[in-house]
Amino acid sequence: VDKEYVALVHGWVPPETREIHGRIRVDKKKAPNSRRTISTICSVAPNGKPSFTEVYTLSHLERAVENGEPEKYSLVVLKLHTGRTHQIRVHMQSIGHPLVCDSKYGQEMYAADQTWCERNFLHTYHLGFNDTPDEPAVSAQPGKPVDMLCPLPKDLRQALSTLKPIDDKSAQPYEDWMSGEVSRLKLFEEYLPEEKEDAKKESSS
Repeated sequence: VDKEYVALVHGWVPPETREIHGRIRVDKKKAPNSRRTISTICSVAPNGKPSFTEVYTLSHLERAVENGEPEKYSLVVLKLHTGRTHQIRVHMQSIGHPLVCDSKYGQEMYAADQTWCERNFLHTYHLGFNDTPDEPAVSAQPGKPVDMLCPLPKDLRQALSTLKPIDDKSAQPYEDWMSGEVSRLKLFEEYLPEEKEDAKKESSS
């Protein structure tokens, strides 16, 4: 099963940032005299497990604030290649761009974030899998690929509407995600047309 995500993060993620490989360590706190876990905190550390997240920046955005410079944000899509606990949240924090309204990995901004965003701005928008074959007993071949896309829910679109794209390049993806229309969404790889063509040329040469 393939899962792809869209997130709103603090700051402007550089367009050239495409991969995060920080090793993730999981620390669990147990209840006294019990095996029950009462809290889990993860971090990027040399003794963590290998972890790999792909990220692509869709839009650089700004949010107006009273008596101050506009706040900077990025709308990004992400693809996991490993399934570590809190992987996206930890990896984005590790490069200085924590998710909006993340109480655990963006504590410094959490109270301010809550004034305009009700919850952690992270959404699974693509689920891909192979369908069950029509005749499983006859063939061991996997079924047809299925891609299910899900637009941003209303509350996250409402939060996103308080931000403005900084330029025309950022405006189109922003409008696509604000629309709430599945037809305007793309798979992660489809946001990388040039890279895909280059990869095809290399594989065929």
